[in-house]
Amino acid sequence: YKRQPPDMSRTQVFFRNDDVNRMEPGLVEITDLLNDLEIPISHAVEPANLEPDTRDWLLQRAPGGVEIIQHGYAHVNHDVGEFGGLRSAADQEKDLRNGLRIMEESFGDAFFKAMSFPFGSYNKHSIPLLDCLGYPVVSCHWRHQFSRQVFYGLGRMLGRGRWLNRHVSHHLKNYPGTGVREISVTIAPIARYLEEEGPTACEFRPQEDLRKSFGVCRGISDVVGVVLHHRYRADDQALQHLADFARWLKDQPEVTFSTMEDIHQNIITGG
Repeated sequence: YKRQPPDMSRTQVFFRNDDVNRMEPGLVEITDLLNDLEIPISHAVEPANLEPDTRDWLLQRAPGGVEIIQHGYAHVNHDVGEFGGLRSAADQEKDLRNGLRIMEESFGDAFFKAMSFPFGSYNKHSIPLLDCLGYPVVSCHWRHQFSRQVFYGLGRMLGRGRWLNRHVSHHLKNYPGTGVREISVTIAPIARYLEEEGPTACEFRPQEDLRKSFGVCRGISDVVGVVLHHRYRADDQALQHLADFARWLKDQPEVTFSTMEDIHQNIITGG
């Protein structure tokens, strides 16, 4: 599969896969599955946990249908996630600088400087620090429910990145006070994690639920992101669930597939 420039007259869909560090079941399989359908995938790498064989594999796949972005630093829980809660700007900056160095040394020009935060958590220091370090994109999350859209709208009117201790989505716009654009995911196929049944056990949302969510989301935004976690796709049934949804998306009118770099370059900055 070779990436093509996006058709900006259509709804852009991107797939972001988090928690990439070592070669494990599901990583190659979901990449092959999507690329065989001519769909790119953005792999979000944990810099401090990156193993050499994973680095080499990503570099081999990057010229085609794989985008390499960053997923925090070490994927540890300091307070509220890795970058949220009361974690200081100084501590965050140290991790972000170290992570950026690892990513640039490991991947060079194949690395697109987009950040997704582990556990989805960050605080008031996090995105301004990304701005200082030259990241053009942050990938958070947004929700399509009406109540949340009202909350986002009010938060944007107030120019807030966080309000009432909650994230305010600025999807496809600059995060307040920075030059960092938010290109965020909204559809999560995993409904809940079943830790009591094992480290890769989960319950997936029904196909009909995913399809309804997509219909609502594309009515709100021209860009819809899907978040994946490859280690939960380690068996045939789980892979088939993803394949069914991806094939359904391909069959939808006026839908095309992009990477975050393509979206940033061609949709947000106008090429």
